[in-house]
Amino acid sequence: MALSYLQSQSVPVSSESECGVEVTTSPVTKEHKPRTYPLILGIAALILSLTFMIFGAFYWKKCVRNADAGKRGSFSLKQLKVATDNFDPLNKIGEGGFGSVYKGRLPDGTLIAVKKLSSKSCQGNKEFVNEIGMIACLQHPNLVKLYGCC
Repeated sequence: MALSYLQSQSVPVSSESECGVEVTTSPVTKEHKPRTYPLILGIAALILSLTFMIFGAFYWKKCVRNADAGKRGSFSLKQLKVATDNFDPLNKIGEGGFGSVYKGRLPDGTLIAVKKLSSKSCQGNKEFVNEIGMIACLQHPNLVKLYGCC
């Protein structure tokens, strides 16, 4: 039988080759490639994108809320002097690019850290404002919460 004749047949034809292996032919049909892989990848990408957007929105909302909370607190210089014993050198706990940091205690007993901006600071106001903005947004066990400013 000719091969073209076998392809046009609708009934499977079986024959035994010289090696004893049975060979079966059936009508040739065009296979349609499944479109499930692109669909699954698209859905997975959509779910992943939505997850990142939701977590990003929660993080942004928390950051804005913390920044607003930092803006609400306002202390007078007199209150900070009382809390730090007039910026006593014994209460000095560190020094940074903008000035010294002092340990203090508010009248309600809350322990605070007060950063006293130095006039000798070689960094500008813009950098200081950026640092305060970052502290207001970040939460970490080694960072103190920003309560306010003077």
